[in-house]
Amino acid sequence: MDESYKEYIVLVHNKEDLDWLYDQLESLDKAPENTSIFRSVECANRRPNNKSTHYWLSAQEAQELRNNPKIRLVEIVPKELGIRAGLIDPISESDSTNPKKG
Repeated sequence: MDESYKEYIVLVHNKEDLDWLYDQLESLDKAPENTSIFRSVECANRRPNNKSTHYWLSAQEAQELRNNPKIRLVEIVPKELGIRAGLIDPISESDSTNPKKG
């Protein structure tokens, strides 16, 4: 995978547009309206029961895709920003450093 591509969530306004999205992005020489994405874009996580799908896009492609009227959102996935899922312990301080404890 080219390092300039990152995983993005692509969300359509209507679930009925998912097949259009798959066809436009995953087919060579087709480009969604208002974009110059003519390559076959690799799907990172197809979510057929959801209005979103994850694709490997460049920052420029993501920006262009945001201009399409059928697209509601194009957002980089949190892990690409170094954000990891996990539990946070709200009571992580010891009793001696917690001013509310006596």
